[in-house]
Amino acid sequence: MRTLILALSLLAVGAAQTAIMPLSQIHAGMHGVGRTIFQGNTVSDFQVEILGVVSNLGPRQAVIFAKLSGGPLADTGVIEGMSGSPVYIDGKLIGAVALGYPFSKSAIAGITPIEQMMAQQKRATLDAKAESALPRTLAWDAKPGASQWESISLPELKTPLVLSGFSQNAVSKFLPQWENLGLRPQLGPGAAAAALDQPMGDPKDLKPGDMISVQLLRGDLGVSADGTVTYIDGNQIYAFGHRFLAAGTTAMPFNKASVLTLIPGLMTSTKMDTPGEPMGVIHQDLSQGVYGSFGGRAAMIPIRVHIHSPGQPEDAYSFEMVDSRFLSPVLLNMALYSTLDANERGVGTTTFQISEAIQVGSGEPLKFSDLYTSDQGGPLAAAAGAARPLTMLYASRLSPDVKSLDIDVNASDQKRVLTLEQVWTDATTVAPGAKFQVMATFASSDGGEVTRAIPLEIPESQPAGELTVWVGDGAALQRMQPPSADPVTAARDLPQLLAALGHLPVTNRIYARITAPQTAYEVAGQQFPAPPPSLARALATDGSSDRAVMSEATSTVADYRGAPLTFVVSGLKSIRIRVDPN
Repeated sequence: MRTLILALSLLAVGAAQTAIMPLSQIHAGMHGVGRTIFQGNTVSDFQVEILGVVSNLGPRQAVIFAKLSGGPLADTGVIEGMSGSPVYIDGKLIGAVALGYPFSKSAIAGITPIEQMMAQQKRATLDAKAESALPRTLAWDAKPGASQWESISLPELKTPLVLSGFSQNAVSKFLPQWENLGLRPQLGPGAAAAALDQPMGDPKDLKPGDMISVQLLRGDLGVSADGTVTYIDGNQIYAFGHRFLAAGTTAMPFNKASVLTLIPGLMTSTKMDTPGEPMGVIHQDLSQGVYGSFGGRAAMIPIRVHIHSPGQPEDAYSFEMVDSRFLSPVLLNMALYSTLDANERGVGTTTFQISEAIQVGSGEPLKFSDLYTSDQGGPLAAAAGAARPLTMLYASRLSPDVKSLDIDVNASDQKRVLTLEQVWTDATTVAPGAKFQVMATFASSDGGEVTRAIPLEIPESQPAGELTVWVGDGAALQRMQPPSADPVTAARDLPQLLAALGHLPVTNRIYARITAPQTAYEVAGQQFPAPPPSLARALATDGSSDRAVMSEATSTVADYRGAPLTFVVSGLKSIRIRVDPN
């Protein structure tokens, strides 16, 4: 009878403001009702018995411990995907199911108090980054007289992460990264099933206990994270009851979702969901839950990938991903690897010519072209290389406005490598301002030999002395630079950043550098070789806190960047020359 009264009282949740039960009134022995979806779109009740409240598991953060029963819970235990499921006592909301004990014979759950979720959401409007986060596993030692449930380790329920359209190899390769974030990756009909141009759903169709699917990637490939709605306050929604990624302020679209099936497991059980119509945007991802609003559309980055293979029709993929400094590079890397893995061989020689255009703001697109060749694992290396420009963009101190990516891939089964064999020059002594050539001979992977002339020039101001000329691939020359000399991370504005990205070393060019054994200073990624004594003293004693001044034992006299080749360049060699003004 008591359960019936509680269930009937919940019918008015959407019609009137839900009453909140203060944490101070909750104690062991109380009984309530939770709401979640076990199958399809039907929100079902489950029974809740309060075991107690544990305080100060985090800064002014408590957890309500409860035993759940009803529905399939006797067989499944607490289910991943139930995160956010609201719990009511006497029709009053007390919090969201958020934690569960793996391998438990009983469905023992941790409930995040709704008071904490609401307080955090209000603070987040002032400063989301200031929120402290609970560890993903809560553990404490039993004290004398403590009951059994006070001496266990209770982790946050993992969030189901549905990957759709991905190859099995791609899922396996990136599985550890997602699991380390507290997610449970699984192949299924997730965000790829959600059309990119779906009309917005009606907020009235979403209620506490319903599933939502947070869209990270959608289109021909999809990545979505699923959880349950806890509370709706006007236009605002509260969900999950714990962090998703602890990303703070964010902008991720969410859809209403339905449960295809439950997947029982010995360690833990999980829901498999599929997204429905879009409902709004998640704005905050914090320790006590995720918070969003109905309506509006999060800005996504459209991506188009075209793959050309000999004798095969073009394969084209279209999808869009969230604009996230942390997530976007990982999502792009995984998506590219999956598309290449599905079309090209992973064992045996492969070569990928990748051209990409990244639209940043309203200016001209950034264009990159690179070549990747390998005897094994070619798709993985090529995908990582293709994702590097975007990774570097987000690694800067700026906030680039990435609008779109277009990626064109030409694949072949031939190995195309030029290995540097010899470097020489007839101009062993040169004058300041002189132009001269260095010759480089390469062994080709097809058995041939290739010789290239590298034009170089000595600055007019170069003093007499010995110089070193380095010739090789871009990665080898980049390794000669100290980490502080990275112009991408040192860029202070967008033009500097775009210029630095445009000069990232690639595999299919010959590079050369002339260095001198003289002290140089590097400021914000720009080198000042052998500065005048007055400037050197000023740089050496610069104590300003807004820029880093580094000294180096060698200075760069000149750089050379060759034209793109149809081969990967490999190797590094050097020769010495002498500057003599006479």
